[in-house]
Amino acid sequence: MERVQNPNSFFFSKIHISGLAKNNEGSGMTLNVPRVIPNPPKQPESGWSTLAKDNWALIHEFERRHTGSSPLPQQDELELSLTIGNEPMHEGRNANVYAVEKATVRRSSDGSTPSYASSLPPLVAKIAHERNGENVYKEAQMYSLLQSLQGVIVPRCYGYYRDFVNLQETSIIPWSPEEEFPRSETTFNIFQMPNTRASLNIVLLERLGEPPRRSKSAPPGLREQWVDMVKILVALGIYHADLTPVNIVEATPLSASEAVYKPPSLTLPSGDECEVGRYDWRLIDFEAASLVGTTGMKRHAAHHVYMVNHLIDHDFGRGGDEDTEEEGQRTDGNEN
Repeated sequence: MERVQNPNSFFFSKIHISGLAKNNEGSGMTLNVPRVIPNPPKQPESGWSTLAKDNWALIHEFERRHTGSSPLPQQDELELSLTIGNEPMHEGRNANVYAVEKATVRRSSDGSTPSYASSLPPLVAKIAHERNGENVYKEAQMYSLLQSLQGVIVPRCYGYYRDFVNLQETSIIPWSPEEEFPRSETTFNIFQMPNTRASLNIVLLERLGEPPRRSKSAPPGLREQWVDMVKILVALGIYHADLTPVNIVEATPLSASEAVYKPPSLTLPSGDECEVGRYDWRLIDFEAASLVGTTGMKRHAAHHVYMVNHLIDHDFGRGGDEDTEEEGQRTDGNEN
């Protein structure tokens, strides 16, 4: 499927990230990590449905007609220097999410700061655990596929970045939080030598709000908007596979106000029309998501709607304030 540049997206050829690594003496160091464009997600065995193709064509045609050419530079003109926080905002199964505390946009050619750099929103960096880079890569594939709906039903994504790191010379702080310094070959466990080509995987996302908290009633419009958004995903041939209350987060006022276009109505597997609206929430955490073939669209659409209604009734129908420990820790609005 052809993809069109989102006029609200910055793309950086590389990031210079501080606060993530230390050298063997224990001094902080900056890592230069290039951007990698993910391959398209694996196609379903039963084939990409005609319905999904038609819906994507509607979105791309509407985007071409209403957004025009992007005023932002091409992806190889900019670099981003950033510093992450000392502690993760969220520690997940496959990755940690860190607030980006400082961010400076520079032109690759001369190091100057473009005037529009101030429009870059607050960011978070999702950094995969040492052996879970593939999960973050798969999520980046989905955000790339959903580029046209970033800032509408999913967060804006500012690129996927990957590089190899020699862990005998460099310590990645989230991977070895108890590491003692100074370190050298004489201090390594000879039977568990650090990887000399460890894969570092990072996704940059806009920083959003929090998931809905349990209460006696769901936030106004949550059920309807959540149902609409999962219907849109399935209409585009995407199965989320991890619908939980912590994987829908509130759009920030900045994010909600910057929507520049309203995509057209899409045709659902049932044959009904679903209008793409302006939503107060965003779906996140696409690590387990997959593409749905022709034979699975109706079943997955029904399952998504059932799951949303079940979760709403379960979390907001009991009048409880008994947040789980995981929910209580979620303050970033970006996925695990």
